Formats: sequence, structure tokens, C-alpha cells
Amino acid sequence: MEPPNAAGAAGSVGESPGEDGEPAAGPMPSSGVCGFSEPVTYGTPAADGMVDVPPSDPNIFYMGRIDCQSQGPAFAFPAASVRVRFDGNALDLRLRDSGTGTPQSTNYYDVSIDGAAPTRLEATPGDNVYAWRAT
Repeated sequence: MEPPNAAGAAGSVGESPGEDGEPAAGPMPSSGVCGFSEPVTYGTPAADGMVDVPPSDPNIFYMGRIDCQSQGPAFAFPAASVRVRFDGNALDLRLRDSGTGTPQSTNYYDVSIDGAAPTRLEATPGDNVYAWRAT
């Protein structure tokens, strides 16, 4: 089963259809600066219901100075942002961070879900998954 309008910047989403069984949110008008428009293939849901969504999913909206690489966009400048729209109660964000973990090279991201106040994410060097769950 494909997640309707699911997106997670190189991540996974937990699917949950709207009240009528259809997605509650419509597709984004474009993928922003990266211009991804080709259909993507979603994997089979894992035991926890999470579905891998590739970073080239056109439902992921990238804004700012972003290097739009085919294997996944790279952020190397301040003020880059990503918006995703999906139905669900969980989001795993997979990031590959090239900071070295020092106070001068640690990268931080403000994460806001459903319009809530932003939470600061301190990225750990290397490939990591950061999980958010509805409470």
C-alpha cells in the first residue's frame, strides 16, 4: 500500500488515512527549488507501519540554497528548509550530517510539526535517524 501524499526527507512516515479513507492533505504544488516531479516507488510498510520515502519524492518541498543531487538534496547554507505533507502520527527523518560535532561545526535544525513551536534538533555527525511521534 502506498502512503498517500507521504513525504519524509529521506525518511519514513507512519500512514494514517483521513476519516473517509482518503488522504486528508492534497499534493504539494511543486517540490520547490529541486523540481522533482518523477513518480517514486515506496517500499513495503515495515512492522511498525513506517514506509520509506525517497528524498526525490515530489511531495517534499525544498526551499533555499540547496544542492539538488539525485541521491538526495544537500544543505550547505543557512536558511534552507524542507516542508513535507503526509497523513500519519509519526515521522522518522534520516539525515547524513557532515559536521564534526564540535561547537563550531555542529548543525542545528528547527523542527515544527502541525504548526507547533519549533523544537531544536542537534544533528549528530554521520547517518542518523531522528524520530518524532504524536503524543
